[in-house]
Amino acid sequence: MKDYVAFFDTSGSETDRDSMLVTVGAISTVQKWERFDRRWLALMKKYGVRSFRLSDYENSSGDFVGWKDDEETRERFIAELIDAMNKGINKVLIRSLVLPDYEEINTRYKLTETVGGPYSLTQATALLDSLRWLREKKEPTHDTFHPIVELGDSGQKAFKRFLRKHAPVEVTYRGKIDPLTGEPFTPLNACDLIAGHHRRVYVEALKVRRLKPMTLWPKTLIEIRKKIPVHATMIETRFLKHFCETMKIDLR
Repeated sequence: MKDYVAFFDTSGSETDRDSMLVTVGAISTVQKWERFDRRWLALMKKYGVRSFRLSDYENSSGDFVGWKDDEETRERFIAELIDAMNKGINKVLIRSLVLPDYEEINTRYKLTETVGGPYSLTQATALLDSLRWLREKKEPTHDTFHPIVELGDSGQKAFKRFLRKHAPVEVTYRGKIDPLTGEPFTPLNACDLIAGHHRRVYVEALKVRRLKPMTLWPKTLIEIRKKIPVHATMIETRFLKHFCETMKIDLR
């Protein structure tokens, strides 16, 4: 029997109605997560960083003050983080919601009343797809599964209500930093890196409703997709309409 843990992090906010909401679920066994944790923390120590936050890294702020013009260190650091993820993660599921499409469908169907809102829908989709992945690829009668969701995102209360009513799954909620030790929850740091890079490309694509070929994506994102087993789904108008019809959600 294997014990699987999935960590979920969401980039963006459901209050930004003209943008994208991107939820990443990273799945691995307890044993692999423990090894991953040691590798990630060793890298933080090696580079003099306490915790990885993509926004701090990109703005050369926080723990990354002084990194702005040191491209060699920046590239080497990210490459080593990606290598740690490659060795430590079994599967990454990315579920990205086009918020303008959600708003449009929500004017026709009682979508928010049913699912709780954009965050709840995106997070629940990622969570249920993780359970489906385990059922299809592993041994569900023998393996265990525990989901951990980043604490504090807008819409999380509605998500909790949705789970209690429709999918009674025991979920743990954590911040990116352990308040007792001050150390980062390293899988959530990794999810932040993956989610942030995908959201940037998706937000840019939303302007023209066309995703660039992967060869034109930023180097870091290309490396993530090359070295980590990712399955990404875009939740847009067609998906949402089919969902409402399948779930028999009432019209307004």
